[in-house]
Amino acid sequence: MREARRAREELGFVTAFLRATPLPGQTWFSVYWEALWGGAGRNWNDGRLSRMYQLGTLPPSGTLGTGNRLLRHVCTHVTDQMVTMVDIILSGVLERFPQLKVAFLECNCGWLPSWLGRMDRHWGQLGKNDAPLLTMKPSAYFMRQCVIGCEGDERDIGSVVQLIGDDNLVFSTDYPHSDSDFPKATQEFFHQEMPTDSRRKILWDNCVKFDGIER
Repeated sequence: MREARRAREELGFVTAFLRATPLPGQTWFSVYWEALWGGAGRNWNDGRLSRMYQLGTLPPSGTLGTGNRLLRHVCTHVTDQMVTMVDIILSGVLERFPQLKVAFLECNCGWLPSWLGRMDRHWGQLGKNDAPLLTMKPSAYFMRQCVIGCEGDERDIGSVVQLIGDDNLVFSTDYPHSDSDFPKATQEFFHQEMPTDSRRKILWDNCVKFDGIER
């Protein structure tokens, strides 16, 4: 918490990166994190908000205990982010901290419409008893407070835009990681079929809005 405050107030940072894999014995909705969520969701000195990002880099616990890099890499990032999204939304973190902004990065985006739909369906069935803090369906919290990263080689970005719109997608080249398509990542994105306005929003407008960058 002290480091987040220092980075925001002294260095002017607008984001903080967190691994999607929580500390042992902790969940993202535990009391342990409340001070951080509250600090990120309120004004610090200059009236601007600090944003919290979720970044997955570890395989899900109990899975793929082997040393096979391919098996681990396929599951890494995506599955951690899916669990983190459930923790952040269904537990009521975004309900309690409506100014908190969360980005799910480096995990592709094709799974998002199905996952949001699954959360909505299960909330409709079980939410009254198991998620009493929520005042709207889970997908509405995502649309209000979250974005997800996409990469140029994802063939289904256009389909995601059709299913959930283009307000919550941001672009990443994944540079300098070994599996990045840089320097062709942006070129690949431009080959995706989608409206020109959607392309601009994903590449620029949504990022500017989310980070609070002045034009």
